[in-house]
Amino acid sequence: MHMSRKLISSRFSITASHNVILNSNLKLERNAVLKKFSDGNYVFADRCCVICDGDAFDILAEHDRYGFPIQTTMCKKCGLLQTNPDMRDIDYHDFYTEHYRKLYIADLVGEPEDFFREEYWRGQRIADYVLKKLTIPQNALIVEIGCGAGGILHAFRERGYRVIGTDLGVDNMVAGKKMGLDLRSGDLFDLELQEAPALIIYSHVLEHIKEPGRQLRRAREILGENGHLYIEVPGIKDVRGNLFQADFLRTFHLAHIYNFSLQTLTTLLQKQGFERISGDEKIRSLFRPETPRLELKSDYIAARKYIDHTEKWRSFYGFMFRQKNKILDNFDNSRGTLIDFLRCHGLYDTAKKLFH
Repeated sequence: MHMSRKLISSRFSITASHNVILNSNLKLERNAVLKKFSDGNYVFADRCCVICDGDAFDILAEHDRYGFPIQTTMCKKCGLLQTNPDMRDIDYHDFYTEHYRKLYIADLVGEPEDFFREEYWRGQRIADYVLKKLTIPQNALIVEIGCGAGGILHAFRERGYRVIGTDLGVDNMVAGKKMGLDLRSGDLFDLELQEAPALIIYSHVLEHIKEPGRQLRRAREILGENGHLYIEVPGIKDVRGNLFQADFLRTFHLAHIYNFSLQTLTTLLQKQGFERISGDEKIRSLFRPETPRLELKSDYIAARKYIDHTEKWRSFYGFMFRQKNKILDNFDNSRGTLIDFLRCHGLYDTAKKLFH
C-alpha cells in the first residue's frame, strides 16, 4: 500500500483540533469512542480501492470532525475518497450499535417521531424526483434499504405504492410501525421478497456500507431487468452549497466510509451492472440494470481541484451559503404573508391563474 501525505490543509493534521461543538452528553459519547481507539478495541487494516483495486492513495485528512483518528484518503487511480485503513466489520457493528445514534441521529433530529417527520419531508422530494424520471405503475412494490423510521416509504405509500423497508437499527422503526408500515429488522441479504420490486432506495446509506459492491450485486439480482435503483449520498462536489458550508472537515466522519462524486459513484455502479440514467452532484441518482463493465473515468484531478479551491475560499463560500439561507427564509416568510393577504381579499385564485 502506497500512502502519500497530501493533507487538504494543516487543519486536517492529527495534531489539529476537531471541528464540532459538543454538549456534555456528546462529549461523553465521543470520549467513549476515543477510549476504544486508544485501548485497541477498534483495529484498522489497509485495503485496496473498492472501485478500481488501486493501492496508491493521497492522505487528505488524519482525523474526522469529532477528532477520531481516521484517515480520509483519495485513490490516485479513480479519485474515490475513502477511509483507509478502515475498521473491521465487528468494530463498525459495535460503533453503530453502541454509539452512532447517540452521536449523530439523536443530535440532529431527536426522537423517532422527529426522525420520521424529517424522513417524510425528504421522501416527498425523492418521490418527486423519481416520478418525474420514471413511470412506475400504481401498486408496484418499492423497497428501501436502511429505512430508518420509514418516513421516506410513507411518502411513496401515500402516492399509491406498496412499500417494504429494512434496517439494522430497530429503535427508530417504532414510529413507522405505528403508521402501519412494513418495516423489518435486518439488511438486504435478510430480505425475503415474493416479487421483484420496481424500485430499491438507498438514501444516505451506501456511504456507510463497507462492501458496497457485494450489496449492489445483490440489489441487481433482486431487481431483475426492469427495476430501478435510486441512490442518494452526500456529494463531495456539493459541499459549497450544503449544510457543511464548504468545510470538508465537517464532511469527513467515522460513519462515512466513502465520500462520492457523481463520477466515482457511477463507476462503482457500472462495475456492479448498472447504468446511470439520471444524476447530479448533490448526489441524487437513478440507475437501471445493464451488463457489468468497468469504464474507468478518473475523477482524481477534478475532485482534488474542487477540494483545494473550496478549502482556499472556505470562508467566502460559507458566508454566501448563510446569506442565501437568510434570503430564502425572508422570502418564505414574505410569501406566506402575501398568500394570506390575497386569500383574505379573495384574490388568491386569480393570482394563481396569472402566475401559473
